Amino acid sequence: MHTELTDSSTSEIIQKIYQSASLKEDINPSNEGSIFLHNGELDSEDYFLPDSNNRTEGFVIQLQSGIPINLKATSTDFTPFIIILERGNPDTRLIVRGANEVIFTPSNSTEHFVFVTSQQENAVGEFYFEINYLSDGAKVINHLTELSESGINGANQRESDKASEQFIEGLEIAREINYFSAQISFLRNLGTLYRNREQPTTSNTYYEEAFDLAEALGDIKAAANILQEIANNKESIGLLAESNSIREEAIDLLEDSDQNYSDLIASLLIDIATSYSPVGDYIQSFNYFERAKDICSQDHCNSDTTFRLLFGEGSLNIEIGAPITAVEQLQEALSLLCEVCEEEPSSSLYRDVYAENHNFSAVISALGLAYKYLDEFDSAVELFETALQFSELAGSNSRAAILANLGDLYRENGEYIKAIELLRESLSLSESLDDEQGILVALVNLGVAFEESGQAEQALDIYSRSLRISQSNDNLIGEADTLHNLGTLYISLEEFAAAEEHLLKASDLFEEMRNESLNDFSKISLLNRQQNTYKSLQVSLVEQGKELDALSFSERGRTGAFLDLLSQQLPTGFSEVSEAQTDIDSIAAFAQQKQTTFIEYSIIDVNLDGFERTLYVWVVSPQGEITFRQKSLEGIDLASLVTNTRQAMGVRGTDRNAPVPTYSPEQLAQLQAEQDEQLRQLHDILIDPITDLLPDDPNQPVVFIPQGELFLVPFPALIDDNGDYLIENHTILTAPSIQVLQLTNNIATRRDGASIDKPVIVGNPTMPTVTFLTDDGEFVDTQLSPLYGALQEANAVSEFLGASALTGDQATEAAVKQQIAGADLIHLATHGLLEYGDPRETGTRDVPGAIALTPGSGEDGLLTSAEILQMDLQADLVVLSACDTGRGRITGDGVIGLSRSFIAAGVPSVVVSLWAVPDAPTADLMTEFYRQLDQGQTKAQALRQAMLITMQDHPDLKDWAAFTLIGESE
Repeated sequence: MHTELTDSSTSEIIQKIYQSASLKEDINPSNEGSIFLHNGELDSEDYFLPDSNNRTEGFVIQLQSGIPINLKATSTDFTPFIIILERGNPDTRLIVRGANEVIFTPSNSTEHFVFVTSQQENAVGEFYFEINYLSDGAKVINHLTELSESGINGANQRESDKASEQFIEGLEIAREINYFSAQISFLRNLGTLYRNREQPTTSNTYYEEAFDLAEALGDIKAAANILQEIANNKESIGLLAESNSIREEAIDLLEDSDQNYSDLIASLLIDIATSYSPVGDYIQSFNYFERAKDICSQDHCNSDTTFRLLFGEGSLNIEIGAPITAVEQLQEALSLLCEVCEEEPSSSLYRDVYAENHNFSAVISALGLAYKYLDEFDSAVELFETALQFSELAGSNSRAAILANLGDLYRENGEYIKAIELLRESLSLSESLDDEQGILVALVNLGVAFEESGQAEQALDIYSRSLRISQSNDNLIGEADTLHNLGTLYISLEEFAAAEEHLLKASDLFEEMRNESLNDFSKISLLNRQQNTYKSLQVSLVEQGKELDALSFSERGRTGAFLDLLSQQLPTGFSEVSEAQTDIDSIAAFAQQKQTTFIEYSIIDVNLDGFERTLYVWVVSPQGEITFRQKSLEGIDLASLVTNTRQAMGVRGTDRNAPVPTYSPEQLAQLQAEQDEQLRQLHDILIDPITDLLPDDPNQPVVFIPQGELFLVPFPALIDDNGDYLIENHTILTAPSIQVLQLTNNIATRRDGASIDKPVIVGNPTMPTVTFLTDDGEFVDTQLSPLYGALQEANAVSEFLGASALTGDQATEAAVKQQIAGADLIHLATHGLLEYGDPRETGTRDVPGAIALTPGSGEDGLLTSAEILQMDLQADLVVLSACDTGRGRITGDGVIGLSRSFIAAGVPSVVVSLWAVPDAPTADLMTEFYRQLDQGQTKAQALRQAMLITMQDHPDLKDWAAFTLIGESE
């Protein structure tokens, strides 16, 4: 029987009962052994229970918390049924299970309403009601308290069998006397006990019973807490989506209540945020942390929730490579823990408070990890050793993980004897705990330590064991990582065929995981992880003389996630072309079809014993011939060389309105010499090894396919030994990969790009407000500065094309979105924000990149990469003549900035700038570019001619060399 008294009529019934009741005065306040007797009658004048035909008569009685009572109703006319409600909480559905007699233990010292009714319809007649306060009630409650404390102590001392006995005995007693809050408490204790035993199914059996009882009692907070525990169990067995659905259910339950449960809501949001990090969905993780932070900033969460928020964000920032931010958050979390302790960590108070608390061990260990990534070896060692001490005091299972981190730290520092000792201890401890993940981590780190210390035989044995465990448990990530480690070990042993075999298996596993239902962000994160596998595979193939096969895997490792998006823009027949196009015959045939020279670079910077950093270069000629060259990078910091070159060029960064520095003639001469020297060095590394393979015809297109930092190289401005710029002798394009070119070519064949009929031109919109991280570490809202030169550029382009431009207040995000959907040309002269989407820069969690437009009509004025990715654009060309729109965050996909989003949205050709170009030269160059297109030049030829003509009036190369064409030339 589950009778509910929850609607407005119930409140009316209770109010009338209370007004007429005089029973509470008859109750002995001592609550020991007194008996209340009452003769009553159900008749046609009594109240009806809501939504039923059952009449009821009610009483008011004063009860004391934790003191059990026996209630009994008898009748010769009908079978009585007893219902109890707590005064002041009429929505509490406290249904005493029983017929005419129950034992009940109240949770609160307050007045309660007792209803006598019947399960029979229209029951009437006399009844006799009796209340008996149990004289030994206090003793029973004390015994329950003792059982609870004894069980908890047993659990803390890992005496789980003893704890289970205590909890079950307490649960049975609580059931016997209908002490509902105690039942919930014992059920939750049993759930936690079995969760710690790693028996989540049994654990949830207890939690679910506790939830049903809490829900019946209307105890919203307890119900939400139990849902949180059920969700944690679901997550522990890999049911991430189901666990977060349960957490969202708990949040909805709390938000629907009239009470303020901000702490618990924030805690649930933190759980969801934390769950997304291990699967690489960092955007979701940041979003949920942000929601929790918003709640805590408004309602001042308690110290426990605030600690979890700081610790969670700090751990996430370690994972995404932001250790400085992580240190700040983790130190704040540590300070929060210390607020309850006296001065010294060694004080007895400190030890007493935290001997049973895992938090100190966890946060100090995380700080150690952050300092490890900051290359602060001594600080990291000290922190890990301190964390070990606290894990021992707390009896924490985290000791094995801390030992693994400490051992790996010594390994990275070259102290292999100490590293192996610590890692073996970590492995032994993980084995004793039957911790599969801990065993795998220790084995992998131990294998690497043996490998780096020259103990190949031991490393092979360790890796083989790790592989068996991963395979037996269907751990694909662990299996792929171990296969990679075995492959690199075989390379160091110069057993290249064996290396190829294992690395191929690893790459296939990564592909299998990437083909699962992951979002774009997660696929790119996974691809970043497998980059070293593809690079190592290229080494194993090149060392066997299989240079052409290595090109195929260079292609496979570049743009997997991007190609998934791009293939969605193609007819059905093209959606499966990706893998087929990585074979050598297809690559050669495509070069012949396009009469184009392809130059693909691969930076081999993986840590392989006995192999130096090398630049691999493949040149595919218009005749379909493929030539392989390589250049040693020993002693060359390629990333620094690219950065120094840009600095020597005087590139102004991301602010188009920044004042141009003034230099003396001597300073200008020195800067010019440095600039030319840097550009010659880049030419020496990137072009000289393949000069003889470049076409003699300057109009024949040459497509550079960079990798990593090479995407920021201004190829047109590279200087040869004769002092000539590369653009003077060649028509230059860039692309993320040959596969992307093949697919953009397929898109272009479906478009009629012969004329420009529906251009959309945007220049200098009324700028939106964007949040930026200041040097002081605070996020501040800043309105972007206007770009008056962009207005000049947009007007010049629109005049040449005979079209109107969207400028100022007209260039709203809503208007631009509407118009670009059907445009054949999109020209955007405005701010390009490549830091947008990086929470470390703008506080925003999104796919990186945004274009500044005018806000309004519900739009924030930022056309984001994520929004562009959802579009189906018909344009043949997009020009991003904005600030640094070619300088997006370089991912493992080899695709950068907003250009990636536009190509994925169906645009075959994108012109981007690699730096903020001065206004007047930009207007001249863009106008000339469209003039050349109008005269029948291809996009690549038109851009080349525009550069050559612009450099006549603006010889400073930063005025003309910034632009590059990505994608299709025709």
